Amino acid sequence: MGTPANLIIQGALAIALLLVTALQVGVADTDAFFSLRQRENIKFWADELGDELWYLGQSITKATDMKARYKKLHLRVQEKDGEAILKEIVDNVQRMLDRKMDAVRCIVIAAEDAAESFNRTNVPENYTFYSAKDSYIAGDTEQSENLDNSTYTPMELYTDSHFYNIPVNLNYSIVHVPTNIYYEDDPVYDTIKWSESLDDVFIQNYYSDPALSFQYFGSSLGIMRSYPAMKWKQEIDLFDCRNRFWYIQAATCSKDIVILMDNSGSMTGYRNTIARLTVSNILDTLNNNDFVNVYNYSERADEAVPCFKEKLVQATLENVNALKAAVEDIRPEGYANLTHAFTKAFQLLERYRELRGCNNSSSGMQCNQAIMLVTDGVTGNHTEVFQAWNWDENGTHIPVRVFTFLVGQEVTKVREIQWMACLNRGLHVVFVRLEYDPGCPSMDLRRGSAWVRQSLRSVLHILDSLTYWLLLVLNSLKVREQVFKYIPVMARPLVLQGTVHPTVWTPAYADTTDPTLAAWLWDVLYSGKRKRKLSKLTSTKDQYFSQGKEDHIYIRNPNQRSGDADPQLQEYRIMVSIAVPTFDRKLNSYVTNETRFADLLGVAGTDVPIKDMEKLTYNYKSGVNGYAFIVTNNGYILLHPDLRPVFRGILKKNYNSVDLTEVELLDDTNGPRKLSPEIEELRNAMVNHSEGKMLKLRMKFHYDDIRRVALEHKNYYFAPLKRTPFTMGLSLPDKYGMYYIKAGDEVQKSRHENISIISYLQGSSWKIHPDWTYCKYHHQTHTFESPEDEMKHFLEKMRGRDWVWAEQYEYSDKKDETMLMQDSVTFFVDNGTESFDCNRRPTGEDEYYCDRELVQLFVFDARVTKPFFSGEKLTDLEQEIVKLYNVTLKFVSTQSGLTRWLHLQEHTESEEDALDFGDLHTDSIDEPYYRSAVLHYGTDPASYVFSVPFDAGLRDDAVVMASHAIFPRDGGMEAPASVVGLQFQHSALLSRFISITSKKTCPTCYDCASEELDCFVLDNNGYIVLAEDKNLTGRFFGEVEGAVMDSLRTGDAVFKKVSIFDYQGLCLDDKNRTSNSDANFILTPFTHFKLLVQWVFGQLLWLLFDSNLSHLWYGTQASASPFGEAIYYDTYDFDDEMEFPVVDEDKGSGPREKEEVTLVPLPCDQKTSLYLLQYEGLQKYKYTSDDCSRPHLAQRIPHTNLVLVVINSMFETCEKKVMSSPVEIRYNGTDPACQKLFLNDLPRRRLSDCFSENPLEHEVKLCGGCARVKTNIILFVVVWSMLYLGYMLHH
Repeated sequence: MGTPANLIIQGALAIALLLVTALQVGVADTDAFFSLRQRENIKFWADELGDELWYLGQSITKATDMKARYKKLHLRVQEKDGEAILKEIVDNVQRMLDRKMDAVRCIVIAAEDAAESFNRTNVPENYTFYSAKDSYIAGDTEQSENLDNSTYTPMELYTDSHFYNIPVNLNYSIVHVPTNIYYEDDPVYDTIKWSESLDDVFIQNYYSDPALSFQYFGSSLGIMRSYPAMKWKQEIDLFDCRNRFWYIQAATCSKDIVILMDNSGSMTGYRNTIARLTVSNILDTLNNNDFVNVYNYSERADEAVPCFKEKLVQATLENVNALKAAVEDIRPEGYANLTHAFTKAFQLLERYRELRGCNNSSSGMQCNQAIMLVTDGVTGNHTEVFQAWNWDENGTHIPVRVFTFLVGQEVTKVREIQWMACLNRGLHVVFVRLEYDPGCPSMDLRRGSAWVRQSLRSVLHILDSLTYWLLLVLNSLKVREQVFKYIPVMARPLVLQGTVHPTVWTPAYADTTDPTLAAWLWDVLYSGKRKRKLSKLTSTKDQYFSQGKEDHIYIRNPNQRSGDADPQLQEYRIMVSIAVPTFDRKLNSYVTNETRFADLLGVAGTDVPIKDMEKLTYNYKSGVNGYAFIVTNNGYILLHPDLRPVFRGILKKNYNSVDLTEVELLDDTNGPRKLSPEIEELRNAMVNHSEGKMLKLRMKFHYDDIRRVALEHKNYYFAPLKRTPFTMGLSLPDKYGMYYIKAGDEVQKSRHENISIISYLQGSSWKIHPDWTYCKYHHQTHTFESPEDEMKHFLEKMRGRDWVWAEQYEYSDKKDETMLMQDSVTFFVDNGTESFDCNRRPTGEDEYYCDRELVQLFVFDARVTKPFFSGEKLTDLEQEIVKLYNVTLKFVSTQSGLTRWLHLQEHTESEEDALDFGDLHTDSIDEPYYRSAVLHYGTDPASYVFSVPFDAGLRDDAVVMASHAIFPRDGGMEAPASVVGLQFQHSALLSRFISITSKKTCPTCYDCASEELDCFVLDNNGYIVLAEDKNLTGRFFGEVEGAVMDSLRTGDAVFKKVSIFDYQGLCLDDKNRTSNSDANFILTPFTHFKLLVQWVFGQLLWLLFDSNLSHLWYGTQASASPFGEAIYYDTYDFDDEMEFPVVDEDKGSGPREKEEVTLVPLPCDQKTSLYLLQYEGLQKYKYTSDDCSRPHLAQRIPHTNLVLVVINSMFETCEKKVMSSPVEIRYNGTDPACQKLFLNDLPRRRLSDCFSENPLEHEVKLCGGCARVKTNIILFVVVWSMLYLGYMLHH
């Protein structure tokens, strides 16, 4: 017992302790930013919302019951063998590619046999043929009256879905004769006759492989025979098969080209124009397997593009465009020092021969090299240069060809320039200008009134100008014709060896750039089901259909002005072509001592859509976030999920030269264009046609239109596709991607239990993956309204006892040797030879093929999911929550590509116009909601992933999508089997959020409706799902609260910043053009006359190139020489300017100038900063006071991918924005081609099917001459007069 004093002291101490404790609690509870009770209240909001959303998802989707049903039906989870899956894919694709190559080889054999055995005496006198341009369609009375029926056979055509629904005839082929070739010329007519026998091979090829695309044979005379027959729709025919890439590449193989362009002081005016045209046309003949550089020389030789210094750059579209643009800027100056230019070119080519081992005879590598000299003259003899650099082994070995193009009206030293070409295995061409004497001296303009004299002068001025431009166009076409003469010269060694037939593969191209198909593709799209589908998708694009999905399918109609607000779209396909050269066995049968000929018979080929390869890659085996991809010998991707050839309908300039290192991004700290050693190692192995694997690479990848990002380890496997330049790769996620669901023989089980498989799929609310092959008939004679109808048809057939599983391409044994022999014809293949059959059994109309494993898995998924989509009853509590959240539907997507949905409320839209869930989300494992759910499962298996459209704030009908991944377990392993989910109204979720956050657990707590707090709900990528201001929904949080977002991302606290570099970007650069004032558009008599002359000018061009008048225009009949006569404007000339006129409102009231801002889409690199929620960091995060952001608190919402961010709005904030939109990366203003120049030095596998020399070539004496355009002035006047009369009658 203590004394009273002690008791008093103890009591005082106790009271003091209580006071201190109370003060401490008070301090803690009145935190400067958020009190303890306020934080508890915020956590209460998050927990209640999370628990309610979890219950909502589980009640509607029955995810737990569905997972249990997988186990009940005895599913098996097995571990994936990446190498075994890749082998299956490679074997599947290889069989398809072998069949395409065999088809072309059979055409080669038939062509050479037919040409050799042809005897014109056996051809009837009244011979007719099917013409691509001039045959009329049977039953068309108007055409039959206007076209020549005595020469051209009428065609009967029928639409065929395999050939884009274009009207075709499968019983014969059609012939195309270039406009400037006269078809009755004997060699031309003979070629048309003997090539008709190719129809038997075309038909045999097609019916034995009905997946075969267009087949064709292009003669060295320009005659092209194409199967199946179709009517070409070109308004102006500039097509010549000899100018197509498949023909050029088969004839010349890989090339190293150095172009020397004279820019000395004499190269002005017309000479400079023709020189630039010549260089441009040379560049147009090159492709991704060629290397090139352009030098402009006067006193010294400089690279046209400075960053291409001392390099040969790959002739990609980007590099070619950069060279063309640089050539346009070259201005004449100084004196020409050709010796220095030649020396620099020879040194560069020699260095590349050494790098590639071409100087080492034991390596077997051959380099096909040439120098193209474009000049208006030379000042002496250059023997010393050639002796020093190009005449090896006493002049018996000349490694570099020299081609000379002489331009100008008064050229000198012609013999010296011709000598350069002839003694260096080249060709000499002289461009002589078509002369025109402007003015009209016989007309006396001194008489008459001043008005009359001025009028006549104006008329003559217009005629002079238009005549000049007409002649310039004619000369331009002549330049193209002459430039292409170098191709058969480069082909001479190939022709002279005459035994080995290299198989070449072109770079990828879009079918919309093929002039034979472009017009048809537009017409067939705008008819029937495809038009209705496009109309529905575009009408709801702003709500559901993403830009990425649109660009994956559609391209802008190139004939439409790009600035139009409502662009016309058409479907497109990326293709490659296979081509093989054919030789004329009779060509040198009668060789004299004078000369030897070395001209190709022609080139045979076919097209292969990349989609056809993709369908054989077993996407379902790769699984979610896994994929197969193909890399070319140049390291470019031919097939890859991140290959994006089109942006907003515009075909990108670099769509066929995207490097593997530009799409496979390692998760490292490297900046843009900094290669990761691991990815470089992967690329090099695939370029070299190697087989192997690289495991556990930590990668970053984007999805959902580059709005979302993920980080995970991936395993890579790769193996070559033999006899092609391609290597197949396989990427699998390291953890969940290494396990899969294995189904049993579900078809046999259903048959044994006497259960119709169709019963598993009641109703129409289900879809299959549109890009996967389940079962199909070989021939398109069986038509179905939808893939689902086709699937039901086959499921019904499977009930029959006679059902047999069949492959699309049967297995065959291939031998690996060195050459391929067939009837004395040799085909070069990479590692050897194989036998092939030109008489394969035709497939019957009722024959089909199926992916057995995919179908079994589909039936299993249909069986598992059936009870949950049969309209089961909801409990009262479930019905209450459906109404509370206004749930519209639930769905499931499975690994077999099956998507099912069930509406929980009645549809209000008309069935005709409505786009159902399955119309918008057909891609199952490729859908963003599926990928997000599987990715999130590893973080929190007991949760749903919620997302809203990115423009949800702009719409009143926005929906929320919730998805949850189901991972069944078996034997201690689990694999993603499906994703379930639901959709409900965003307005309902917002109402519930406001209701929940209005609850207070303490008297001093604030709710989200108060002025003190601003509340946001963000998804795991930082996009606003809920906000008090509905208009902010869908936006990136950093755009709204940049200072707070900056705090949340500091040190990767709550959000980790992931930089995605997009090397396929397209940036819009603006150009200002100023036009004359509006007064210039006042119509005067002279304006009428000017418009008349412009119309006449256009009609003249049409007449010239569509009516075979060119041989009259040039004064002599165009001969059927084996040289190109014209070129179709290919992808280099694609017009993709987007123009938007802008009027300056600040100008005065007087006549104003119109300022037109032109947005030109150009390739560029872009950086996008994406964000990823860090769940561990979120738990530890505490706001630290700074001078910018307002106090805030971040609280995870359980069972979701959401985070609640509450901001104390009573504090000031600084203006800051954290953006997540793409930003152009500027590299000190350099050209995009220069930014990518380092890729030029990465390894490439030179194709080994090249012939650059032959000892017999010295016997070929032809090395060129003069190209002169002769004018028939009488014809000129007559044509103008007739066109004028035609104009008057027309109006």
